[in-house]
Amino acid sequence: MTVFVILGNKLKNKSEITNILKSRLDKGIKIFKKNDIIIVCGGNTSNGNHTEAYVMKKYLINEGNIPEKYILKESKSISTKENLMFLSPILLKEKISTFTIISSKTHIPRVKNITKNIKFYDNCSIKYISV
Repeated sequence: MTVFVILGNKLKNKSEITNILKSRLDKGIKIFKKNDIIIVCGGNTSNGNHTEAYVMKKYLINEGNIPEKYILKESKSISTKENLMFLSPILLKEKISTFTIISSKTHIPRVKNITKNIKFYDNCSIKYISV
């Protein structure tokens, strides 16, 4: 089992996935295998009807045919830093110490910098996939 964390991106028109977010989600769909877990991260950054995580989960189910039971949501965050801070309790609850973050090529350096300062686990292993 592999755990993938897909970081959100502000929705356009309050509910539509941007091309940046679509590329992240499509990468997750492409590499997902049965029994993997995908955690989608993103709150209501656009003041829309739904959180980024909700829209992302819906996309993974509808476009990727990924069963809902394999998708977890972090839906409180409004920034990259909060994505990762609010991810931590989910990882702890689910006893996940190894995971892969999926984000945009230009975003990964920022993500790596933030993860250095967040306490996930003592022996946490994080990989990164850029799209």
